[in-house]
Amino acid sequence: SDLVIPVETAECLIIVIVLFGSVELSEPPLLESQQTLGFISLNGGCMQIQVNTDRHIPGDDTLTDSIREELQHSLKRFDEHVTRVEVHLSDQNSENRGGADDIRCLIEARIEGHQPNVVTHDAATIKQAFTGATDKMKRVLTTTIERMQSR
Repeated sequence: SDLVIPVETAECLIIVIVLFGSVELSEPPLLESQQTLGFISLNGGCMQIQVNTDRHIPGDDTLTDSIREELQHSLKRFDEHVTRVEVHLSDQNSENRGGADDIRCLIEARIEGHQPNVVTHDAATIKQAFTGATDKMKRVLTTTIERMQSR
């Protein structure tokens, strides 16, 4: 069955649907931990933030709250353009092998009417991987939006 939760943020009404059970998806299946962190409305736009982790990275509230706060701060100037941001954290070598730069952060940002922008960054820690990917995404969004505005 579906659980539908209406979430109102400023002038945005967004419906979040959480699916339980076996479902055929047109997108990749849910990872070990998936949390929709919330919706931010800063400049009249509305941006959904979702965090996914693999089974080797605990997706607890502390981690997801920290990511939400950092993204709200880092991407607030893009709010009127970006509708959704997904963060995927994974341990490339798993807990059994370890190794340098084995944590990957993939960030996907969707601008309404355009293909998603995707960046990745590998590092030794979650924080380093997330910070590196966030910095790359800011550069990509700046370039993309500047090109959109020059047309």
